[in-house]
Amino acid sequence: MQLATRVAELFDRVEEAVHEATSLGRTRRVRLKVIPSFAIKWLMPRLATFYASHADIDLEVATVTRADDVSLGDADFVVRRGHGQWPGMHAEALFDDVLTLACAPSMAAAIHHPRDVLEHKLLHSMIAPTSWDAWLAQQGLPAADARLVPLANAALCLQAAVQGAGIALTQQAYMREELALGMLARPLDVAMRSGESYYLVSAPGTLDIKPCAEFAAWVRSVA
Repeated sequence: MQLATRVAELFDRVEEAVHEATSLGRTRRVRLKVIPSFAIKWLMPRLATFYASHADIDLEVATVTRADDVSLGDADFVVRRGHGQWPGMHAEALFDDVLTLACAPSMAAAIHHPRDVLEHKLLHSMIAPTSWDAWLAQQGLPAADARLVPLANAALCLQAAVQGAGIALTQQAYMREELALGMLARPLDVAMRSGESYYLVSAPGTLDIKPCAEFAAWVRSVA
């Protein structure tokens, strides 16, 4: 019986050693999957603060095209839009899905009523193809009168808006830097909430890995 106990203890130690070696092998890398607009407009402006406090962790960022796809693949985390209820996954809310208007300050000065937007080109993210239709319906305006300019994602819409090409309708969380620098203005204090949020999604046990836990804690602190 004593021998069996010692053998069991030995196997436990071997298992612990294997787990520790596996963890150490990936302690310096965290893999993240996001849509391009989130990477460009939310993550990149904040990334320097992550490396300032976590210089020993390599963050590998891959982009995907669907904001509602929660498949991890070989990633540790994925950022997705939804209601936070994905069976078998851990999800932490980052920010609400709130869409607002943004355009060049000179253009904003001439917009005083929702119907005034119909005098301009409406920059339209192809990742959220129904957003402008929903916003116009919310304001009681005919979508048939809108001049939509389709662009691949919200980041391109915001860049085009900075250049005066039209009015963007996109994530409030994506335009912080441009608003602060006076590159963009909000022509109307009208926001549209979808009832969904953006989440940091991971598999069970991911937060037990130290660098992943540190990355998640940092995301919480800057969200």
